[in-house]
Amino acid sequence: MSEIVHFAPRPPIQAPSGGSRGLHIVANSYQIKVKISIFQYSVHFEPLLDSQRERKRRQKIIDRLIDESLAPLRCVFDNTSLYSFGSPLDNVQFQVVDTIQGKKQDFTIGFELVRESNPGDNSFPLQQLNVLLKGVQAQNGFVQIRRDMVHPANKQELPKYRLEIWSGTRFSIYLSQKGPMMVADKIHSILRKDTVLDFLNKNDGIRREDKVESLEGMFILTKHGDNFLTYRIVKVLTDQTPRTYTFMRRAGKDATVQETVEQYFKDCYSITLKPNQPLLLCMATGSGGRVFKITASSKPVAIPSELAFMTGIPEEFHSDFFAMKEIKDRIGSSPQERKRQIEDVTRTLFQSPQFPQSGIEAISNTMVPIDARVCAPVVLRWGGNKQEEVRNGSFRDSVTRNTLIAPVALQKWLLVYQKQDERNIAQFMDALRKVAKNPQLVANPDKIIVDNERTFFDQFKKDFGPQYKDHQLVIFILPKKTTTLYRNLKQHTNCACGVMSQCIISKNIQRINLSVISGLWLQIVAKVKGSCWRIQNPTWVKQNPESTKKESGGVMVCSIDVSRSMKKKQSYAALVASYSNDMTQYHLRTMILKGRQELLTERLDKFIKMSIELYERENKAPPSTIIMYRDGVGDSQFEAAVQGEYNMILKGIRDYAPQPVYRPQTAYIMVNKRINHRFFTPNGDNIQPGTIVDTVVTSPLYYDFFLVAQSVNRFTTALPTRFVVLQSDLKWTNHQLQDFTYQLCHLYCNFPGAISLPMPVQVAHKLSLYSQDILDGKDSKISQLPFIF
Repeated sequence: MSEIVHFAPRPPIQAPSGGSRGLHIVANSYQIKVKISIFQYSVHFEPLLDSQRERKRRQKIIDRLIDESLAPLRCVFDNTSLYSFGSPLDNVQFQVVDTIQGKKQDFTIGFELVRESNPGDNSFPLQQLNVLLKGVQAQNGFVQIRRDMVHPANKQELPKYRLEIWSGTRFSIYLSQKGPMMVADKIHSILRKDTVLDFLNKNDGIRREDKVESLEGMFILTKHGDNFLTYRIVKVLTDQTPRTYTFMRRAGKDATVQETVEQYFKDCYSITLKPNQPLLLCMATGSGGRVFKITASSKPVAIPSELAFMTGIPEEFHSDFFAMKEIKDRIGSSPQERKRQIEDVTRTLFQSPQFPQSGIEAISNTMVPIDARVCAPVVLRWGGNKQEEVRNGSFRDSVTRNTLIAPVALQKWLLVYQKQDERNIAQFMDALRKVAKNPQLVANPDKIIVDNERTFFDQFKKDFGPQYKDHQLVIFILPKKTTTLYRNLKQHTNCACGVMSQCIISKNIQRINLSVISGLWLQIVAKVKGSCWRIQNPTWVKQNPESTKKESGGVMVCSIDVSRSMKKKQSYAALVASYSNDMTQYHLRTMILKGRQELLTERLDKFIKMSIELYERENKAPPSTIIMYRDGVGDSQFEAAVQGEYNMILKGIRDYAPQPVYRPQTAYIMVNKRINHRFFTPNGDNIQPGTIVDTVVTSPLYYDFFLVAQSVNRFTTALPTRFVVLQSDLKWTNHQLQDFTYQLCHLYCNFPGAISLPMPVQVAHKLSLYSQDILDGKDSKISQLPFIF
C-alpha cells in the first residue's frame, strides 16, 4: 500500500506589505450549482483485456455498448471507469461479441458501482461535467478539434494564405475556494483550405516520405453529410487506395457487408473519389459529442486524403513575418473585447434550452470579483554597480542605456557564411561591436565560407576540423530559416563537436537592425557563460540551523519539463539546475522516457547530487535552499509526482551529504501554463505585471496561486501562470515565495522584459523541445549552458 501524501498547507492570507499593494480585479469564472448525480463504475472484462496494447479495443467495445445497450442513459468511459450521469445503470452485466482479424470473441462485461457522487459531496468529480458541457456545445453546432469546441459559422477567411480561423469558447468546471465554478475563455483553431492530398502532391522540394512521416499525429477535419467530424491521423496507408481498401459495414441490426471505401462514399454521400490516393487511418477525437450522439464512434476509420482538411499553421508560415502577424492580428483581441465576448457567449450558454442537460445551474451570470496583490517592483543589477527598478514588466530601455553586468569577451570564435554574404560581414562586425559597447569584447573571428545553401552543411562539416573544437562559439549566417539545415547544424555542433552555436538569417545582416543585433549579442553573452543582468538575491534565505555543513546562503533553482512526441510514442525530459549564485548559469541533462510517460522514475536523484556538487565548486558551499519548479504535470498526477520525483530529490540531497550534516530547505512546485483563467480590471483592462491571485478562484485542496508576470500591449490579453506548492519546508512567507517567483521571470536574457515563466522553467521547456525536435534523442556533449535557443 502506498503512503498517504500530505500536501503543503495553504498559509494564512497576508495583507500587502513591503512595496506591494492591493488590487480589485475580476476573473473569467462564474459561480455555479451542481444539479446532477454521477455514478462511477469499475469495468471488468472476462476474458481479461487489461494490457496497455488492448486499451483501444476496450474503449471501442465499451463505446459500442454505450451506443447500443445503455441508451438513453448518458454515459462516458475513460478506459478506467464508466460514468453514468443522472441515473444508475439498470443492468450491470452484458454479453458482447467483438471481431478482431476476422475472428469473433465473446466477452462478459461487468460493471461494479464504485461511488455515487451527489451534489454537495466534497469528492464530486466535477471534471466529468465538462463532457456534458461539450455535449451541449455539440448540440448547438460546435465541432471539437483536439480539446477545443469551435463553430463553423464563426470563421474568418485568410484567402491569401488559404487559411480559415474558427473561433469558439472553452468551458471548464473546477472546484474553487468558493465552491464549484465554471471558467470560460475564447479560443481559436486554424484550418487549412488545402487537403492532405494537396499537401502530398505539392511540388515544394520536400520528399514525399518526409511528408508522410509529418502527418502522423496530425488532426484533420472532414465533412460527412451534415456533420463536421475531426480525427487524429494514426497512420498514412500509402499502399492502399479507396478502390482496394475494404471494411465491414453494418447493414442492419445483425448483418454486415464488406465494402470498399470508394463504394461507401459513392453510396452514402454521392462522392466520387479519385481512385489513386493514399488513405488515412484515423481515430475520431473527443467524447463530449458522443454523449449526445453527435460525433462518430471511436473505432479506427479510413479517410480519403482528398476529403481530409489539415489543421494548424503550415510550417512554411512560421518564418513568414507578415503571415504570422496577420494570423496573430485576426486571433488577438483587446482585453475589453475578450471580456465582452466571454460575457456574451456565457450568457448565451446559460440561456440555451440544452443547458439544463449539462448538470449545472448558474448562480451568477457575472464574472467573480477578487482582491489581488501586485508584487513590489523588481530591482535589476547592471554593470557599473547600477540598479534600476522594473515597473511595467519591460526594461528594453535599460538594456540600451546600461552595460551588461558580466559580459564575457568573444575572443575565439568561428563565423560560417555563404560567399554572397561576404560584402555584409564588415558592417555586421561593426554593429556587433556597437551593441557590445566595448569593441574589445568582440575579436575578429575565424571564417568558413561555403558556396551555397545546398552545400552549406556538407562544406561546414568537411572544413570544421580539430582546430575549431576549443572555440567558444560558432555563428552561422543562414540563407533562410530551413528546419532541416538548422537541425543538422545544431546536431553536429552540439552532439558531435560539443561546441555552442548561434544562427542568424542572412537578411538580418544585409540591412542592419540594431535591435536584432542587440538581441543577438545578449544570446551570445549568455552562451559563452556571461551574465546580462541580475536580480537581487533574496535576503530572507538563511542557513537551516539543523545543518552542520556550511551553506552558501543562496538558492539553487531547478526545473523539469517533458515534451511528448506523437510520432515516436516517447517523451523527452529536460532537467536543469542553476549552479551560479545569481541563478543565470545552468547544469543541464536530457532523458528519453519510453511510452510517452510524464514522470521521472530514475536518475533524478543522481542529477540533484551532481548539481549540488557543481554548485559547491562554483560557490565554495552548497545551496541553503533548493526549489524545484516542475512543469507539465496535471492535478491527477500530483500524488504520484510527490511519491516519485520529490522523494528522489530528497534522496539526491542525502546522497550528497546525509542529515543532519546537510539539510537545505526545499520546495516542490508545479507549474501550469496551459490554463483557462484570465484576469481583468473591472472595466476590462489588462492587470499589471506582477499581479498575484491566491484567493477565490484558487483550489481548496492545494496551496496554489496565479501570477501574471509579463507586460502585453493593449490589443492582447495577459496570460497567467498557475503555481501549486505541493511540498515545502521553506521558512519563507507566502509573499516572499510569490515575489521570488516573479523575480525569476526577469532573468531570461533572450527578452528584455518579464516573461510568463520563471527562468529555470523556460530553460527546461526549451531544452525538452530542443531535445525532441533538434537533437532527436541524441546526447549533447554540452552539459552546462544558460539555455538553448
